[in-house]
Amino acid sequence: MMSSLTDRLFYTASEALLNRDNELCDPSRCRRRGDGTLEKQVDQGGVRLLVRFSPDASDMREVVSTMKISANLESIADHSLTIARRAKTLNDLQAPTYVLSAIRMSASLKR
Repeated sequence: MMSSLTDRLFYTASEALLNRDNELCDPSRCRRRGDGTLEKQVDQGGVRLLVRFSPDASDMREVVSTMKISANLESIADHSLTIARRAKTLNDLQAPTYVLSAIRMSASLKR
């Protein structure tokens, strides 16, 4: 769930920047759940698993890896919000023609 939310947020922010679409920069479109609540839930669940079941080494590595991944996903979500916020500012400025041509080229490569 956390990865799909982060993916959607990053996709929306990058589309807002590449397509110069201020509607996609709207905070209601780039919303996410709270300030790290999903990350905190994953961390708390991981700690509960470690305390309750005292897993062997391989299971413990999996739990700790999951907790680290959630922290990275949270960071990506934060950066995506920053991209969306800055894209709105950049979209209001007139872009030089070489920037617009680079955006068109990257969009054609993406297809």
